[in-house]
Amino acid sequence: PNDLFLSVMVNGSEFQDQANNLSKINSLFPINSKNSKIKLVRIACTKEELSNIKEVIFELKSKEYIVAINLMQITEYKINELNECIKNLDIKNIDVLYIADSFGSLTTSTTEFFIKNLKKIWKGDLGIHAHNNMSLALSNTLKAKSMGVKWIDSTVMGMGRGPGNAKTEELLIELLSKEEVNINISPLFNLINIFFRKLKETYQWGPNHYYYLASKYSIHPTYIQVMINDERYATEDILSVIDYLKQNESKKFKFNTLEGARN
Repeated sequence: PNDLFLSVMVNGSEFQDQANNLSKINSLFPINSKNSKIKLVRIACTKEELSNIKEVIFELKSKEYIVAINLMQITEYKINELNECIKNLDIKNIDVLYIADSFGSLTTSTTEFFIKNLKKIWKGDLGIHAHNNMSLALSNTLKAKSMGVKWIDSTVMGMGRGPGNAKTEELLIELLSKEEVNINISPLFNLINIFFRKLKETYQWGPNHYYYLASKYSIHPTYIQVMINDERYATEDILSVIDYLKQNESKKFKFNTLEGARN
């Protein structure tokens, strides 16, 4: 469609060498948004990465992109850290601030807590990107929406790495039941039946008891995803590795850490 609105995401970790940030962002986005189908650029950052992306944000805005910052691992923030990070951002050039539940650890009460505190220091649009480790992605998303969060992420059948995300079809059913949208959802259901069920059978995303357990200890979901797809790991092995990872740094996935844990 001519009016198609595309969004892409880049990792803040790619822009930690400030001497090369400008050339990197210009190689990724060489043209103005007016001449591109991409209109929105999202930068996913941990709290340690935020301070190095001001130049990247400025360059994207100079090319008239909508810029969103995804605050990854949101449950790892203390409120004073959150306040400090927001103050240090180039606020005038950021259009949307997202809370990203990287470990799937949010509940409706902690979702409410973070949004309330963000609203005290951030007057722009808010968004939520929920992961489904504890099967709470939909309820957390609906809680955020009820609090005025405008940018809502979802995927068909929750498709996404590991435990996946809030399900588009369930979110739409909720919005239809509240008469907040007026659309025909049968084409989406046809799409699910024809294409996405087969994809889910092949790639097996979605919540399970291992992802649930990992969310309690802020363990990166890729550790679980790799283990459950590797026949070398029996149930006892996976539980032993989780026990090891919860006592060691495991917020980022590193293959060597997993191998060390397995050994």
